[in-house]
Amino acid sequence: MATTADDEFEYDAVIVPGGGVELNGAPREWVVARLDEAAKRYATSARYFVVLSRGTTHKPPPPDKEGFPVDEADASARYLISKHNIAEKRILMDTWSLDTIGNAYFTAAMITEPLGLSRLAVVTSTFHNSRTEAIFRWVWGVVQPEASLIFTPSADVGFTDEQLAERKTKEASSLGHIAHKKAKYDTKAKLASFILLEHGAYTAKSKPRPPVVKTGVSASY
Repeated sequence: MATTADDEFEYDAVIVPGGGVELNGAPREWVVARLDEAAKRYATSARYFVVLSRGTTHKPPPPDKEGFPVDEADASARYLISKHNIAEKRILMDTWSLDTIGNAYFTAAMITEPLGLSRLAVVTSTFHNSRTEAIFRWVWGVVQPEASLIFTPSADVGFTDEQLAERKTKEASSLGHIAHKKAKYDTKAKLASFILLEHGAYTAKSKPRPPVVKTGVSASY
């Protein structure tokens, strides 16, 4: 039976994409800004906080004190609990995705659609907001078309001027490809096949991973 929001909540969930983890396991500064914005705006109006993701393809996750990898979603959840006193039962975690398209797909397919969460707010950094909105509207339009989404940008903090300029350029370039994907992968079956059989972050790999680059835009993940 699908879970529905209580009448006291305006939104079923506020969704916060991940964006990297520090070596000590804490969310990176721009992710903290997203989480703070989400807590400030939606702590009393959203039933759930949905935090994303497992990590990134750009570099491996840092280990915790026991040597286990730290998921971005777990780092965000711990921050919301410790900093904003968000109850654990109000936090749902996407621990599968490795990029923004995966953020949208796994959250829609594994969390919001099965649980019947359809009134959604999304908080992400200003530089990331336009591409996130394009991807999320595409994916939810396929997986859960009855859902409604609003988007709230948070501050772009924690970057050098060069890093932020490079991230904006990368986002704009990637945004240009979304319309083509939206037209091509327009059913649940086509979208699932794309994610699981074509998308490089989720298919089985026979080639070695590229070396981790720790300078320039790659240092901002």
